[in-house]
Amino acid sequence: MENETIFVDGLYPREPKLEWIAASFSINIAKFDEFLKNNKERGTEGFLSIDIKKSRANNKLYATLNTYKPKEVKSKEQAPDRDDDGFPF
Repeated sequence: MENETIFVDGLYPREPKLEWIAASFSINIAKFDEFLKNNKERGTEGFLSIDIKKSRANNKLYATLNTYKPKEVKSKEQAPDRDDDGFPF
């Protein structure tokens, strides 16, 4: 997992003005298009994951790229006492 914070350029979350609106965004098409082109390899199966966060300093919303990728664990690493067939006996 990367510890680098990648801010999503061109995507600007806003606090919704009406209670039934869950999320609201403004998108600068040119900046967001460039961001997508530059980060295409960070996605999986054609998708990028974006997290909307709230700043502690001023409570403003901002968007970051979620770069978490789970580590693939082989059965030997997960349970080293087991044989190749997966059973401990």
